[in-house]
Amino acid sequence: RSFELSDLTLYDNRASVSSLDEGCDTLFEFCYDLRINNVKFENMVYASCGIRNCFNTLVSRLGFESPRELSGGGGIRYGLYLLAATTNFVLNGAWAQRCRHSLTTNNSSGGVKDSGRCRNITINGFLSYNADTAGFDTHESTVGISFNGCGALSGYPGNVTTTSKGFNTRSPTTFNSCWVEGAYTQA
Repeated sequence: RSFELSDLTLYDNRASVSSLDEGCDTLFEFCYDLRINNVKFENMVYASCGIRNCFNTLVSRLGFESPRELSGGGGIRYGLYLLAATTNFVLNGAWAQRCRHSLTTNNSSGGVKDSGRCRNITINGFLSYNADTAGFDTHESTVGISFNGCGALSGYPGNVTTTSKGFNTRSPTTFNSCWVEGAYTQA
C-alpha cells in the first residue's frame, strides 16, 4: 500500500537471460496507490516494467530505452506492460525507444494472479520512437483505455513483423490529439 519509486535509472547488465519467472524484468504486483516518478528502465529484458493487479496507480516521467528479448525469445521487448486486473491507472508523460511495443496491455487466463481485465486506463503524453511492431498495443482484454496527446514517431521492420504501426487497438479505445508519423504502416 502506498509504495513510491522515484528518481533513478534501472539498468539490467546481465549478458543474456534465458527465462524470467514472471515475464517482467521489474514487476509491481497487487499494489494499491503505487507511484512511479522520473524512472528510466534501460537494457531490461522482455517487459521493462510490468504492473499486474494494481489499483489507483499514478506514474509520470518514465523512460524505456532498448529493452532486450529473452535468449531465443520471440521478439518480446516491451516498455510498459499492464496486466490482469490493473484498475484506475494514470500515466502522465513517458517515452520509449526501440521497443516492440512501448506500451501494451494483456491478461493471461488460468493463473490465480493472472485473471482479470485492465480497466479505466488513461495514458497522457506518451511518445514512442522506432517501435518495430506497434508503438502502442491494446489487447482484447482491456476495458476503457484512453490515449491523450500520445504519438508514435517512426518505425522499422523488426524480427517479428515486416510492418510497423503506431497504434494497434483491439479493445474499446478513445484517442484525443494523438498522432503517427513515419511508421511503415499507419494504423
